[in-house]
Amino acid sequence: MRKNVVGLLFFVVAYLCAAPSMASPRIELSLEDWDLGEIYQWSDPSKEITIKNTGDQDLLIQGINTSCGCTAVVLEDKVVKPGGKTAMKIDFAAYNFNGRFRKEVVVATNAGSKTVSLHGTIMGDKASVGVVEPKAIDLGVVAPYETKYITLTIRNKGNIGLSVKGITIPQGFFMDSSMPSEVPFRSMQSVHLGYRPIKGTGPIDEDITVQLSNSQKELRVKVQGYISETGQARDAVIITPASIKVSAGMSSPSIEVGIKNQGGGVVEIESAESSFDGSETKLGPRTLAPGGKSNVVLSMKPESFKQETKGYLYIRVAVPIEVEGTVKK
Repeated sequence: MRKNVVGLLFFVVAYLCAAPSMASPRIELSLEDWDLGEIYQWSDPSKEITIKNTGDQDLLIQGINTSCGCTAVVLEDKVVKPGGKTAMKIDFAAYNFNGRFRKEVVVATNAGSKTVSLHGTIMGDKASVGVVEPKAIDLGVVAPYETKYITLTIRNKGNIGLSVKGITIPQGFFMDSSMPSEVPFRSMQSVHLGYRPIKGTGPIDEDITVQLSNSQKELRVKVQGYISETGQARDAVIITPASIKVSAGMSSPSIEVGIKNQGGGVVEIESAESSFDGSETKLGPRTLAPGGKSNVVLSMKPESFKQETKGYLYIRVAVPIEVEGTVKK
């Protein structure tokens, strides 16, 4: 009888060991301890953390709790497939604090909770905190004879004035406005620059550097683009402005874009259309003699807008090409 009991027990243990484990999600964070070090009042550092699901069932993010209103969290997706990942951005606002701090961000899921700890020291001394916007600029395709203009905004998020020592610009760039020597606390100043190609066809990959007098020393802006094929351009069409920002709060936004023929031949404007849904375009004179002008009016519906939406206005232009003489075979 005893042998039968032992044999039955062995069978049960062997069955349990052989039985497949139940599917379940599993959460992993790319960072659970964020040491901010020493930061100044009025600064607002941010960090992007990756949430991974290393289990074999969907990971459901049921909620995110912060221990302080000074911490804001933006989540990319609430459902993470097995083997997948999503991004969680944490913004910390060091406005009215002073001294050492420790805050927590708790991520609650169907696989349990994970905590991100934020800690560091907020310096009570008055300081200037400089930020340049945008941090990267895409000039797109630039014709050899074309000039493009850009605007940089220097912000001071600190609580004393920000001293600006100067700006370093690469070859081909030129200042189109004066450079401020100081940006008052919690304010901003704009700087206008232009770019005109001085080299042959190829990529544009340059840095614009704003020199500061505080501990940051400098702010960098990456500028990229491409210079199109060189050669003599008999007919040059200039479209202004090259970039437009529209407020989502406008009830019936309408934009007018100017077109000018700065070449020596006649240019035909074939069509104009927009990538925005429900938009309408109205085209002015289609045939432009040398020095002639036209325009395109773009009308959009409010429902076309979403946060940080980017769209395009496509203008098709026909430039005649004349071949003189005999083409050699």
